[in-house]
Amino acid sequence: MGESVDFVWKTEDDLQTSESWKPEPPPPKKRRKRFWIVTAVFFLLFCLISVIAYSRLNKQANAVSHQLQDEVVAVHQLVLETAVSGDLDLFRSFLYQPEKAWGQTQVNLVRRDLFFNRAPLSIWLDVENAAAPITAEEVTAEFSADLTRVALMVKRPYLTQNEAGEYEAVQMRQTAVYVRKDGTWLLTELDDAFWGDDLTAESAILTITHPARDAEVAQRLVADLNDLLIDACAADIFICPDDLAISLQFMHQADELPALNRAFELTSRYSTKSGRTYRLFLPTPTLVGLPVDEASYQALYRGYAAQLLAALIVNLNDVTAIPVSQSELTTQLARFQLPLPQPVGFHPRNTAVSGPIPLPEQRIMLFCRNARSPLVHYNMDTAQWQPLLLDGIDFINALYPMPDAAGALITVYAENETQLHWWRPDADLVLVENAQDIYVANVSVLPGSEAQPKYVITYYIRAQSEVKRVLLDESACNETACEVTPVDSFSVASPDGRFRFVGRIVGGVVDDVVLENDTGEQMASFESIFDLIWLDDTHFAYVRMDPFFLPDLPSQSTLVLGEIGEAGVQTKDYDPYELAAFLAKEGEAVGLLIGGIMPGPDGHPLLYLFIREPQRQPMLTYLLTFDPQTETAALYEDLSEYESAVFLGRSPDSHHLVLGLYDSDHVLLNLYDIEQNHVRTYEVHAAWPASHAWTPDSAWVVINEAYDVRLVAAAYDF
Repeated sequence: MGESVDFVWKTEDDLQTSESWKPEPPPPKKRRKRFWIVTAVFFLLFCLISVIAYSRLNKQANAVSHQLQDEVVAVHQLVLETAVSGDLDLFRSFLYQPEKAWGQTQVNLVRRDLFFNRAPLSIWLDVENAAAPITAEEVTAEFSADLTRVALMVKRPYLTQNEAGEYEAVQMRQTAVYVRKDGTWLLTELDDAFWGDDLTAESAILTITHPARDAEVAQRLVADLNDLLIDACAADIFICPDDLAISLQFMHQADELPALNRAFELTSRYSTKSGRTYRLFLPTPTLVGLPVDEASYQALYRGYAAQLLAALIVNLNDVTAIPVSQSELTTQLARFQLPLPQPVGFHPRNTAVSGPIPLPEQRIMLFCRNARSPLVHYNMDTAQWQPLLLDGIDFINALYPMPDAAGALITVYAENETQLHWWRPDADLVLVENAQDIYVANVSVLPGSEAQPKYVITYYIRAQSEVKRVLLDESACNETACEVTPVDSFSVASPDGRFRFVGRIVGGVVDDVVLENDTGEQMASFESIFDLIWLDDTHFAYVRMDPFFLPDLPSQSTLVLGEIGEAGVQTKDYDPYELAAFLAKEGEAVGLLIGGIMPGPDGHPLLYLFIREPQRQPMLTYLLTFDPQTETAALYEDLSEYESAVFLGRSPDSHHLVLGLYDSDHVLLNLYDIEQNHVRTYEVHAAWPASHAWTPDSAWVVINEAYDVRLVAAAYDF
């Protein structure tokens, strides 16, 4: 049998029931839906919390940045006020690394009135209104990510000269960068990252090279200045070739600002590809002041336009051998409603009022090189410069002021020889004939001859390497000449006349000095005296220049203080190395010299020392004060940033001191107010005694600047 098979019989109803039944589908997946809902809720909550947290952090950051901005603005306000006041010591305290070159440049800008003012561009800080507190609306600040550095742009009131020649107020934006150090904000340098790359804006005639920071204003300036050049060429005010090409370089280095002046220097370069291009260098707009509206843009444009046209008129004239006069330059600029650029230091607020004291009664006499009228004088009554025509004079070499406003000494070339003349308003008198290369070193009134002055003239004859001293006595003069006599001795009396130093002069050098009383009795003798002064009736000081101690080193110098008492004459020596020990310079000082001393003004107990260290390159120079009572020295000013310094003299009342300073680019004259501890700096052609002259009462000093003549009421800083 085969395998059995179980077979289940089903009815038709059973089959229908079986086919119609199916399992029910599972319920919806509520858990997954709930998950997404919860996730969305949490995400929304997270976003809300993040927004709230960010808002709070942003508010806190804004609060911190606003607080820091307020701090920086307050410091900037102090910097502004300090720069205007000229307090150099306080100003240095606001500088980051004031000892560095940039810091020294900022101090120099304050001294020369160039920190905010741009007189050669006819733009000045309005000092009367700039003292008002800086408001938040006037400030834009750009903080670094770590909030330790900020670029500050501040709107401040300025003055400018409009087309009508009137001074009007404008708003311009100052730019400064501060860094935070030890909880204090300090002024620092605008670095390369701030300025960006150098870019070029071009037009038909003019090309401006500028930092990226000033791109927007440079683009407008190049178009407007190019239009001006086209009009100037059409007016034929200077030689304008068809291929005229001018390159205006906008400089952003702060040390370029002292070069801003009225020299109108225009250099040129030639290439076979582009031909000749004339180049002018001016400070970039950010260093001048950025415009905030049309009025301030016009002020900026007019400043650049006047400098540009003046440079072209002066350098591209028809007769280059004859300098363009100031009156002619003023006339040509006025044709385009442009002002003559003002000298550094000029400020309309300072000159809009009369002087604090009457002008001097003396006339100002001036010697001009390479001029058709080399000798001129200024008449205070008529306010006019007038030429001085001297008969028989072929050429004038130099001019030196006489004390007590007694005219001037001039070295001239006449009758095929060099001569020394004494010029007065009523006479021109020959003093020395048959000389070569005369250089006048000093003129002083012979002590004891004040009632009827006699003058001791010290001059140097370069060809003979000889120093001579002669006595000029007006009683020995006729209508054309004076007979001068050699001076073989000198005397310096004490203020009360009871004591007198008497010395011999051999070969132009002081030798064998003795101290006598009023009866002629010799009390003491001295050797190698230099720069002898009386401090009062019984105290004196001088510098002793000891003989050469090594062939390749200069003489030693020693400060000597003396006192005349009942026990006789007592002296004490002070070594310059000990006096200057507090300077704590690295390395041992070699060849330290005292270059000059001077008493302080009446009631001032300090003795002023001028110490030079010639063995260092560059030469280090310091100005010290020395108190004889406490026998202590203190640094008055560190002049080591300059290549050299020269003691030029002091005012007749000893209240002011004058130094000449040299660096690689400039020759400067520093005028010190000793009592007020204040200094003003002027740029001059040469630092020598004839670069300035005092009135007999010390009220006024005239300074022969590099490009201007300035009359200064020194005691009033006017």
